[in-house]
Amino acid sequence: MKLFQLFKKKEKAVVVIPAYNEEEVIGRTIDLIKATKLPLDIIVVNDGSTDRTASVAKEKGCIVVNLPKNVGKANAFLAGIKEALKLNPTAVVTL
Repeated sequence: MKLFQLFKKKEKAVVVIPAYNEEEVIGRTIDLIKATKLPLDIIVVNDGSTDRTASVAKEKGCIVVNLPKNVGKANAFLAGIKEALKLNPTAVVTL
């Protein structure tokens, strides 16, 4: 199935973004994804950040998964995928 066909059917995708201390750029990244106007949910996996990464993502309306400490990108992806599967998406896109 091609990506454009997925969205023509109004099915939903989930975008998973692992993030570690990305306070300065996470908001703009979320805005760019939302600007596509595609039907999707955004999950930000806060990988033990010590800045406002989680707060910014939450303010932008994202689902936020908070990991208690930095576990690395691969483990953050896994946590995001687990959360995404709870939403029963047609597709999961990772950044």
